[in-house]
Amino acid sequence: MWKAIIYSSLWLLLRLREQLYYLLEDTPVPTITFVRQNKQIEVPEGDSVRYTALENDVPVYCGLWKFANCHGNGLCGTDRVSVSPLTNTNPRTFMEKFWLRNDLKKNPNVRLACQTKVFGDVNVDTRCD
Repeated sequence: MWKAIIYSSLWLLLRLREQLYYLLEDTPVPTITFVRQNKQIEVPEGDSVRYTALENDVPVYCGLWKFANCHGNGLCGTDRVSVSPLTNTNPRTFMEKFWLRNDLKKNPNVRLACQTKVFGDVNVDTRCD
């Protein structure tokens, strides 16, 4: 019986060590480059463009929309940005397709900052200065 307990404990320790090495592994971190502001910011994978911009004083809302927006819920469509390459972001959400249906004809890279999650390096061009 003691052998079984010792073997299972060793197995657990080895498994924990493997997971710890995986967590400490040197993985690349996505970078968002805000073109107009000339800022490069490293973000965790899956982070939102909107939150990263607001945390780093990059304006995504212009004029009155700084105060009258939906706070990142995708309901207002006022935080339009141009993102490239689109392959490093999540697919467009239903709300993006709804709000951007006319803008996509002019610029296929347009996205809503609040709905865009980053999974690799991207360049973001905001509408505001």
